[in-house]
Amino acid sequence: MELMKYIPKEKVAAGHYWLLLHGRYTCLARKPLCQKCGLAHLCPSIGDYIQVKVQLQLRLYPPIKVGKAFLLT
Repeated sequence: MELMKYIPKEKVAAGHYWLLLHGRYTCLARKPLCQKCGLAHLCPSIGDYIQVKVQLQLRLYPPIKVGKAFLLT
C-alpha cells in the first residue's frame, strides 16, 4: 500500500505489471541488482542484501594485513 502514493491512479493497472517486471529483471531472489534499482530508496531489504554481500566477499577475499593497514583484495 505504501507504493500507491507513488503511482498515479490512472497508472495503477500498468503499475502492477511494472512491479512484476521489476521483480523478474531487477529484484532477483539470488542476486538482486540493488545498484541499478530505481526503488532502492523505498526498499526495506537493501541494507540486508548489501550486508550479506559484504560479509560473503570478506569470506571469499579476506583482507591482507600490510604493516598497520589492511589491503582489500
